Amino acid sequence: MRTLTTVSIALVAFTACLSAQNTIVSPIGATSTEGSGSNAFPFTSSVIRRYQQIHSDLGSGAKLIKQLSFRANGGSTNYTGTRAMDIELALCDAGDYASISNNFSANYIGSPTTVISRTIVNLGPQGQASIPSPFQGMDLSFSPYVHSGTNSLLWEMKVYGNVLSGTFGSPDADASTTTSGSTSVSGTGCVATGRTSAMTITATSADMGGYVGIGLGVSNAPSNQLYWISLGTSNPALSVPGWCGTFYTNNITLFPAGLTNASGSALYYENFSVHLQNTFGGPTFTLQALALDPGLTNPVQVAMSNGASMTLPLPNTTKVVQVSRMFDSSGTTTATSGLRFTTSTVGYGLVTRFTY
Repeated sequence: MRTLTTVSIALVAFTACLSAQNTIVSPIGATSTEGSGSNAFPFTSSVIRRYQQIHSDLGSGAKLIKQLSFRANGGSTNYTGTRAMDIELALCDAGDYASISNNFSANYIGSPTTVISRTIVNLGPQGQASIPSPFQGMDLSFSPYVHSGTNSLLWEMKVYGNVLSGTFGSPDADASTTTSGSTSVSGTGCVATGRTSAMTITATSADMGGYVGIGLGVSNAPSNQLYWISLGTSNPALSVPGWCGTFYTNNITLFPAGLTNASGSALYYENFSVHLQNTFGGPTFTLQALALDPGLTNPVQVAMSNGASMTLPLPNTTKVVQVSRMFDSSGTTTATSGLRFTTSTVGYGLVTRFTY
């Protein structure tokens, strides 16, 4: 009898262990604190897309994850509406959040596991918003997924459709401390073939919790042509015979930045954008864009932009969010690469609760 009792107690304890539910919220700092913003992607946007999010703050130790939950952005609205979302959800190990790639598949360690095959999930109502709002009406449940805890965790959603009925709030999101750099422009670029205005360079930078994002693009450039960025430390304002414009950088290095579109533009977040650990100490660089232009009558058939002076921000680690995201806006679920923004990629993500 004593042996049976002992076995019974062990079975009860084992069953209780299996049925126990633990939760962890990421970003960890938003567990009981409202995030710094909100974002429509991927839950309150009608655009068909892929969406990835990497979490590096879930801690070590194996977890049998069986649910992801999200919450409405804080406020006072009572959200009584619903959304019927046609989705597929996968989980996978990933590298550190700060090393997120524009290439979706490059973010996987191993192969992703589909935890929700394509189906319609009904979300909402989210109920009465507060600050922060409860995790309500936005639960995605599935058979347990084994996360070893050795690496970061990635979840990826493919959204095939999203139908709204009534009022539904955008999810809460959180970000690292954001410090923007400064940019000034000088001079005038060439008027490229097919354009009526001078070619211009666009430059932006921001520190996100110790990682600096740098984005460089062009507008009013030649159509469908390669362009380069000339990087220097001073502005010589030098005119050279045979060229259509003025050199606004002393050109320490020249690197390829992408391809312009049919309108002669190259948006930085679609072409050249990087995040680097911010150990630069706030330097100032001079920049200029150069693009092939076979239609020019000048001996050197290269269009030149105006000049830009960009001062990178100092690192600020007051608040570090160890979450990053990658998404596209292609209107498909088969895009191979996403968009990289300086202030909403590294150190930025939806507040997510993991139940295990």
